Amino acid sequence: MSAFLGPIHYWLYRKIEIQNNIANELANRLGKDTVVPALQSNFEALPEGDLETFIQTDNIHGWLQEKIHLVERRLAFTVEQLVESTITMAEIKEVAYEVGTQITDLTEEATAKEAFTFLNNTLLDGMPCDHVNMMKQEDDNQVAWIRTTNLHESFWSERSRLENYYDLVRDSFIQGCLVNTQLEYENEAYREFVIKVK
Repeated sequence: MSAFLGPIHYWLYRKIEIQNNIANELANRLGKDTVVPALQSNFEALPEGDLETFIQTDNIHGWLQEKIHLVERRLAFTVEQLVESTITMAEIKEVAYEVGTQITDLTEEATAKEAFTFLNNTLLDGMPCDHVNMMKQEDDNQVAWIRTTNLHESFWSERSRLENYYDLVRDSFIQGCLVNTQLEYENEAYREFVIKVK
């Protein structure tokens, strides 16, 4: 990644902001009196505004990595705190789905390739240099890819990893993003993924 602030850094920070927003929406809607105060006391807030006004320009890569870890921890903490209370995973998935419907700009005419591009520009999967997704197939009717490594699981408890909490939230968010399209999404064993025409 470039040592000078450029478009790729703004692109990555937007993805960081989106994941942070998912955690905030879950906390505000399902744990306003419990999880929200816990988030505020346990984690720093993600900076808002123009990236160039607060990023450490002498350590761009390290600063962005730190913020990735921050929002990964915030999401894991939020979901785990909600699950430990009276909130069900079905309720959590519903909110994640709704957040997806609010952020998407995919229309009925969207192709599988366009949907994958949108998701790649939206979902946080570490740094670009991590090369998390390996493409198997890519055309307008179907895109299939493999997750080469799971960069998220280390932020979650053992129980959460066994129950695949992260992917349940992510998959619901993705389904929300595809709500207006003629496409469907499949998660095969939490490693292989497909977007295809219904």
